[in-house]
Amino acid sequence: MLRQMSYGFRKRVSSYGCYDVNGYRFRSEKYESKRTGLATTNSGVCVTCSDGDGNVLEYFGVIEDILKISWDGREQLELVLFYCRWFDPTSRGVRRTENLGLVEVKHSSRLQNLEPFVLASQVTQVYYLSYASDNPSLIDWWVVYLWHQEIVCLQSTSTMIP
Repeated sequence: MLRQMSYGFRKRVSSYGCYDVNGYRFRSEKYESKRTGLATTNSGVCVTCSDGDGNVLEYFGVIEDILKISWDGREQLELVLFYCRWFDPTSRGVRRTENLGLVEVKHSSRLQNLEPFVLASQVTQVYYLSYASDNPSLIDWWVVYLWHQEIVCLQSTSTMIP
């Protein structure tokens, strides 16, 4: 398998509008923007990790594209990646009200370093809710809601890598 991977992946990468993994149906923001009448928004993601000191970190984002990389060879090797727009994980971009269990993200904030990819298998799905208020202090903030859904869908287009 490592030998097969060492030859490199196919020059054609598949791009999907939606992808199911870990009991969630994910859709790219691009796919959702072209569809009318969708009952849910499935482009919000959260990835949880820990730093060198064992502190748990959560990164929140929106899927912009879903990519599948394949390798030629005897084994059918595939890797699905989400290309995401990540919100700033610091206190400038994420607010927590622990006693209420409330997490908010500032939707205009961005993670400073460009690390857009995450393995599809590493994320959980979240839904972002805007405040139903004209209060200027709440306009830039969305409430994060953990979402659970189980379904199946794949719609593919292929893209050549230069």
